[in-house]
Amino acid sequence: MSIDYDEPNQSSYRGIKLNNYDEDIYLNSGSFLVDHIMLRLFTRSALRSKCYSWGFSSSYDHLFMDGDKYQEKYIKWHENGLDFDILDTSEMSLRELDEADKIIFLNGMETSKDFFEYWNVWKEANKEFWENWKQEMEII
Repeated sequence: MSIDYDEPNQSSYRGIKLNNYDEDIYLNSGSFLVDHIMLRLFTRSALRSKCYSWGFSSSYDHLFMDGDKYQEKYIKWHENGLDFDILDTSEMSLRELDEADKIIFLNGMETSKDFFEYWNVWKEANKEFWENWKQEMEII
């Protein structure tokens, strides 16, 4: 997986490229946060027959170093599967970090409510794109 943007300009972000076996997927909603969510949905879809295992290229790390719009945070999901807590990583062991889930935030987002509000507003504003993408990618 690689991030399509002009280094060192984070604001030039264009999309995420996923190359896997015989198919190339390009996620380009215009928002890295949205594309990252869609990447996770795509690779975890129960309807896909392939087992996806993806790693990050250096462009992924570089995107975070090249600006202050996006940040990666570690989270722990609540039992309801709908909310999460952002973890303080300063005292976490490598094992704990490895077991935690990571998601992308826009700077200024502080809670799961902020995250899901952004996601839901984007889906509503891009309803046709979202529905077509889910159908094309075989996402439930």
